[in-house]
Amino acid sequence: MKFILMKIFSVALMLLIGAEFLTGCQVGAAPVSSSTQTFQPPSSSALRSTTVESTSQTIIQTPTLPSQAPSTTAAPELTASATTSPTPITLQTRPTSALVASATNLPATQEKPAPTPAPQSTGASTYRFHLGWNWKPVEQDLLSRFVIANDGSIYITDTTGILYRLSSRGDILWRQQISFAGATPAALSPNGLQIYIIGKPNTLFALNTEADILWEFTLPQDASGGPITAPWGDIYAHWAGSGREGYTRISSSGREMPFHLEAMLDQPIPFDQWIFTPQGKILIQESSALKFYQPDGRLADSCAIPHELLAGGPIVDESGGYYTVSSRNELIAWDGACQERWRFAPETQDAADSSGAVAHPIVVRPDGIVIYTGAGNWLYALNGDGKLIWQTKVDEGIRFLTAGKRGDVFIYTLAGLLRAYDKKGEQIRMDELPILDTSTPLVMTADGGVAFVRFGELWVISLLADHSGT
Repeated sequence: MKFILMKIFSVALMLLIGAEFLTGCQVGAAPVSSSTQTFQPPSSSALRSTTVESTSQTIIQTPTLPSQAPSTTAAPELTASATTSPTPITLQTRPTSALVASATNLPATQEKPAPTPAPQSTGASTYRFHLGWNWKPVEQDLLSRFVIANDGSIYITDTTGILYRLSSRGDILWRQQISFAGATPAALSPNGLQIYIIGKPNTLFALNTEADILWEFTLPQDASGGPITAPWGDIYAHWAGSGREGYTRISSSGREMPFHLEAMLDQPIPFDQWIFTPQGKILIQESSALKFYQPDGRLADSCAIPHELLAGGPIVDESGGYYTVSSRNELIAWDGACQERWRFAPETQDAADSSGAVAHPIVVRPDGIVIYTGAGNWLYALNGDGKLIWQTKVDEGIRFLTAGKRGDVFIYTLAGLLRAYDKKGEQIRMDELPILDTSTPLVMTADGGVAFVRFGELWVISLLADHSGT
């Protein structure tokens, strides 16, 4: 009996121990499963974390933070570039033509590379020039000469005789067929409210700014070039044909007025060599003489100046004085009575080197500062008393020189390159530009830029604020 009781007690004890063992396994063991990963969607405001579940532990993996926080100026710079850089413009008035608003049109997702600073720039200027837009008619070329009004309107003619008025942004405001035989470049009245253009062969038209024809005038013979306007409002036209050649003077109302140039040479002087003075005279250089004519062509005064003093110029300032450059690179200031006021001789070491510019262009800035080109491709700036303000050397020979309405100076080199300098003589940054046609005149825009025609296409170089900090 005692043996049976001990047997029963042993079995019960074994059952109790087994039950406790099973209970402990259920409490301490984790379920077995394959590893899984849970990913959070990318967010700019929260770090991403990866959770890895294992049979033995839970691991939280957090990306390592960069040692330096991202720049807070990168995004604003890109935004500024997007808002200040021009964008392509397509107008309903010309569905077959779109304006190119940038020399390089990059995709929106690609960052535009920073322009390369000009070699001589010190970073003093807070602006630069870039290709604002360019345009031409679909199947015609534009004439190389055109005019820009004070409100920014551009009046330009194509080879088929159509006159266009463009806005400063390149929008076509209107077009007018002047003559199916062609037309000349246009001219503007002093107040910019009338446009004068000659429809071939010999009809002078006056239009208002809305393209309405105000009057027309028939010239004696075919016109040889476009008309010009004087500051006092008269229009002058040159004509030739049937063994005859001459000039006609027309009032702003379309009435012919007396005109006959006295003491002229056998060959007429082109209009681009006529200079209108603030005293209401026409200044024309004839060989080694400067002649001043009344508006009706009567000779008012004449100055005999040695030919070696007329290597460059003349150019007239607002006071009625004028400037010339001698063959020895001297800038000479004259008064209205042809008396020499002062003479500036440059002291640069290579000033005697005449291998640079073939001429010596001169320009007077709006503030009265005189800029001229000497030998060795040197550019000089002087005040009205002949005091040197700055000088700089240009890397190519200079063909044309002109001053913008802001006072910036633009030069056009013999290699067809465009350069710009600010009031301190520092070269201004310019985005990459095309090689110009060496016969192309530069026209100043109303906002301080420059425009020209290249291979029948109008190009406008615009001012652009530079926030790059260079």
